[in-house]
Amino acid sequence: MLFKNAKVSTKFLLTFLVIVLISASSNYIALAKFNSIKISQKRSDHNTEEVLRLAKFEKNLLEIRGDVINIAYNIGIEPPRHSIDNINSLFEENDILASEYENSEFEYFEGEEEIFNNFKINYDLYKKKVADIIKYSEAGKYAASEQKYEEMLEIRDVVLEDLYKIIELNENSSEEISIKNEKSFND
Repeated sequence: MLFKNAKVSTKFLLTFLVIVLISASSNYIALAKFNSIKISQKRSDHNTEEVLRLAKFEKNLLEIRGDVINIAYNIGIEPPRHSIDNINSLFEENDILASEYENSEFEYFEGEEEIFNNFKINYDLYKKKVADIIKYSEAGKYAASEQKYEEMLEIRDVVLEDLYKIIELNENSSEEISIKNEKSFND
């Protein structure tokens, strides 16, 4: 009744305000979705950066193996000193990569922290095995160096297995985020 008795200008004003209110609500919901997508995308971008960081770590581990073969079996064109320097350089780079990963601004995924802690323990053991190979090789004890090389391979495989698990967690998270963002965008 109240609306019927109101002047035409008041009716237009009230109708306009209702339209503005509906439009503002719709815009607010859209902005909230875009903000949610932006936050999710930031996490996805971070996951991609982590996968690239971990892939670099893996590449370095594989390169270290080649240098360790040269040292353990006293083969190769390059002198052992070059291989040792390269190993040390790659370990320094991997230590930085692992530290950056550990000090990430994002929280670990479920189970990731335990995997990463095992990874660090095994990686430290791997570095010790490589140091032993270098020590035995420099002392001319190639049989001991070769034996340590076989032990090092076992530890390296465990390190790589943990590394692959961490990479998989990050890749899966990125994929889930992508699906979630696409769904949010299309809703």
